[in-house]
Amino acid sequence: LISSSSMNFPEDPTSPEIITNNSLEWQGISYDVKRRNLFGKKLETKRILDSVSGSACPGQLVAIMGPSGSGKTTLLDILADRVSSGKIDGTISVNKRPRSTVSFRAVSAYVSQEDSLVGSFTVLETLRQSARLALPKSVDAGERERRVQHAIDMMGLRSCENVLIGDVFRKGVSGGQKRRVSVAIELLKEPSILLLDEPTSGLDSAAAFNIMEYLKKLAAEDQCTVVVTIHQPSSDIWSSLSKVCFLAKGNVVYFDTPDRVPEYFAEVGYPVPPYTNPAEHVLNLTNTDFPGHGDVEGLIERYRKEPRAPTCQMQLLLADTVSTPGGGESGGQPVLLSEKEIWKT
Repeated sequence: LISSSSMNFPEDPTSPEIITNNSLEWQGISYDVKRRNLFGKKLETKRILDSVSGSACPGQLVAIMGPSGSGKTTLLDILADRVSSGKIDGTISVNKRPRSTVSFRAVSAYVSQEDSLVGSFTVLETLRQSARLALPKSVDAGERERRVQHAIDMMGLRSCENVLIGDVFRKGVSGGQKRRVSVAIELLKEPSILLLDEPTSGLDSAAAFNIMEYLKKLAAEDQCTVVVTIHQPSSDIWSSLSKVCFLAKGNVVYFDTPDRVPEYFAEVGYPVPPYTNPAEHVLNLTNTDFPGHGDVEGLIERYRKEPRAPTCQMQLLLADTVSTPGGGESGGQPVLLSEKEIWKT
């Protein structure tokens, strides 16, 4: 259970006092799940993430990358507090203080990989209905409409606001516009932390670039902390990122700014070839499903010896604490995430 009884939060969870300029940091995140063996008789433990650390600061667009099965979506789900099974070790902090579910969800938003939209609604109708359902009663009709119009402008949807979303039976907006509508729905909450799972998946290069440009604009103009998972960014998208986190086999092999990738991988013996997208180079190195990959274990060990994960230096604005119920073994005192076991078998 989550408790914030010892903290002083504003009565209105949408108060600017707690939803602006929030950094997100994670230290030593490990994630284990239990699964049955081949004969289904014995439970075995599988480690999905192993001591993963990083940070995302206000105004930054941070990308988590890696080959399929590297753990990038799992990490994003843990950061978004969407994992309800398995064992999680490590700490997750908002503005240097432990994250709690109640206050974190008041300041954050999550956009899944799949678009869940009603095809018979227009873009404007979709956003207005979402505002009615998602925003608290303390937000009046005028403020709801202001947020709807702001989200339309931020996501570049003005030209298609009266176009149907569409489905298999009727033509509607494009795939890229649907993704922007999904993001716009979450912007209605005016989150200070936005997490997106593969927002460019299934889009052509132009649509993918436009989505990432809008996210970069959102981070810069609203000082929003944006974290995305992305499979294979183009050179244009790569250059727009603030920081990148490369995962391999559930471990970090690099976390720093994109422009330092060539320097770092040259130091470890894998220089980026001329005229090659650095992201593609690292993904090829870390994809062990095919021949030609690098020494992934060596890359993991090298990064552990020389970590380059910058943290956010800023004032503490948000007080969050993960705790157990008052009648629990800890007497209601704060409990570190490393003590939280949520096995489900």
